[in-house]
Amino acid sequence: MRLHTVGERETITYRWLWRECSWCEKPAKFRLSYLLPNARSNPASSGYGGDNISWCEDHEEFACKEHERTKKHSVDSYKWCSSFPLKRYQYMGFYRKEIEA
Repeated sequence: MRLHTVGERETITYRWLWRECSWCEKPAKFRLSYLLPNARSNPASSGYGGDNISWCEDHEEFACKEHERTKKHSVDSYKWCSSFPLKRYQYMGFYRKEIEA
């Protein structure tokens, strides 16, 4: 790896991809958000002290239509908070990955 010089330009190329279900690798249809227990009174949670914490998240998973219903309960020590349909919130389903030029 070489050092850059002043005024040098660098081009980085990304590929935009769609999220997959965390359990079966099908294309995701929902984003599931999870919070720590007692999120409003837990300083370690992103929902700490909040009034409307439905948009907060401490952990997220993506699910296809069949796993959205079965995985709402809890993941590890997190509790389910919200499900967002990616058809309506498409920006949540995309992510970018750097590719070699």
